[in-house]
Amino acid sequence: AELLLNNRVEAISRHAIAVVVEALDYATQPWYDLPVSGPQVRKQAALILGALEPVFRDDVVFQRLVQVMHEDADAAVRDAAYGALLGLAAAPEQLDRSHA
Repeated sequence: AELLLNNRVEAISRHAIAVVVEALDYATQPWYDLPVSGPQVRKQAALILGALEPVFRDDVVFQRLVQVMHEDADAAVRDAAYGALLGLAAAPEQLDRSHA
């Protein structure tokens, strides 16, 4: 999904984003017993979302990262979500050149 996240074909990119957002929930249910790989997958998902180009950003991604930052049990995952939010918020918006 990381390779397709910022794909020029919007449908492909949206699907990749959905897969990565879904990975933020990996092994978070009490019946999961993946104490090592679960947080690693969620951390990687947050880091990947931090590389999202401005044209593909939406409120769902921001809200989900904020939720992870506040609720995830693993500090490294929360830190990755925070870093991703900072990166997304600080990156310049894409200019709309259709009106130029």
